[in-house]
Amino acid sequence: MGNYSKGEMFGAIGAGIAGLSASLYIAKLGMKTHIFEKRCDTNADGVGIQLTPNALYSLAPLDILDELIDESFFPEKLVVSDAHLPGELNSIQLKGKMEHKFGFPYLTSSRNLLHKILLKRANEESLIKISFNSKIISTKNKDAVIYKTDLGTNLYFKYVLVSNGITSNLTCNDSNIKLSLADAKVLRTCFSGKDLPQDILKNINLWMGKGFHVVSYPINNKSDLNVVLVKKNSRTFGYEKKLENEVLNPRLLSVRNQNLTHLLKDVTTWSAWPLYRTRIITRAKEIYSRNSLYIGDAGHPLYPHLAQGAALALEDSYTLYKLLQRCGSDKLHISKAFKNFAELRIRRYQRMQVESLLNGKIFQQQGLLRVIRNSLVKNFGSRLMEKDWIYENKNISRI
Repeated sequence: MGNYSKGEMFGAIGAGIAGLSASLYIAKLGMKTHIFEKRCDTNADGVGIQLTPNALYSLAPLDILDELIDESFFPEKLVVSDAHLPGELNSIQLKGKMEHKFGFPYLTSSRNLLHKILLKRANEESLIKISFNSKIISTKNKDAVIYKTDLGTNLYFKYVLVSNGITSNLTCNDSNIKLSLADAKVLRTCFSGKDLPQDILKNINLWMGKGFHVVSYPINNKSDLNVVLVKKNSRTFGYEKKLENEVLNPRLLSVRNQNLTHLLKDVTTWSAWPLYRTRIITRAKEIYSRNSLYIGDAGHPLYPHLAQGAALALEDSYTLYKLLQRCGSDKLHISKAFKNFAELRIRRYQRMQVESLLNGKIFQQQGLLRVIRNSLVKNFGSRLMEKDWIYENKNISRI
C-alpha cells in the first residue's frame, strides 16, 4: 500500500466548488491533493449562485473575495410576492444589513465565476494536481483508499475526499444516500434584463404560486438575471417542451403579479433540470469512514429552496481545514478529524435539509393554506424571512 508518495496524502474526486476549495485549504496546511475530474473541460454546471455571509466567511481565508466581489452583485432586498396577486407581500433588507450583522455581505453571482476563480488558484498551487477526463468508478478502503478508474487503473491514496456531486455513481452506489426523482421540475435561464423594472434588477425576488414558484436575481452589474422556476409535475422527465410552453405563457399559470408577468415575457428559452428527492441524513457514519469523507452535495444533498448548496460546501472545506490544523504534523489523527467533522456538521445538515424541504412546500401552497401563508408573511415577514441561524458562523468559529 505504499504506492502513494509521503506528501501526497489526499485524493479528491470532483473538481467542483467543494473539491477545489477543500484542496486549496489542504494546501495551506502543506499537504498535497490530487483531484480527479470526469469532465474533459473546466466549465462548471449551473447559472446563478447566492453567496450568503456564511459562504463568504468560509471563503475569506483563501484570499479570493476581492476578485469575486468585483464581478458579483449586491442585492438590495429579498422581496416575497404571491404570483397571483399584485404587489409584494413583504421584504427584508440585505445590502448593508448583512455586513453589519454578520461581517460579510450577501452576494449574488455566477457559479461559473466562483468555479473559475477557485480553479485558477488551484492551478497556481504547486501542492494541487488536477487530472481531467479521469472518471473514478469505485473506491475501496483498506490501509489506503484504492481508486479504480474507468480505464482500469488503480490509484492509491491515504485519504480521499468524495466531492463529485449529487448524481455521481459513488454517491448513488457506494454511500448510504439514496436518490430518486422528485415530482417537480426545475427550469432555469439566464438573460439580459436591462429593460425590466428596477424592482427586479436590484433585488432577489421570490414569487410563490399555486403548484409552482419562481426565483430571480441579478448575477452582475450588467443587468444579467438568473431565473429559476420550480413546478410541481407528476409527469416523467421528457415533457420539458410542454412544460416550457406552459411557463412561457403567464396566462396558463394564472399570473397576476405585474413584475412576474414582465419577467416571464422576456424569457425565450429554458434549460430543464431534474429535481432529486433525498432523505434526511440520520447518522454521522453516513458521510465518513476511516479513510474517506463525503463533502458538498455528495455528502449532504438538499433541495435548492434555501439557496445554501454552495455555502454548505464552502463551510465543509473551511471546517475541515480548521479540524486538520489541530492534527499538526501527526497524520495519524486525520481519521479522527474526519469523525469530528461528521459529528460537528450533521445537525446543521439535518436542519438545512428539513428547512429546504419545507420551503418548497410552503412556496407552492394552494387554497386556505395559501391564504394563511400570505397573511403570516405579510404580518410577520421579517421574523419569518430573516434566517440568522444560517448566516451566523458559530459552528465553525468555535473550533
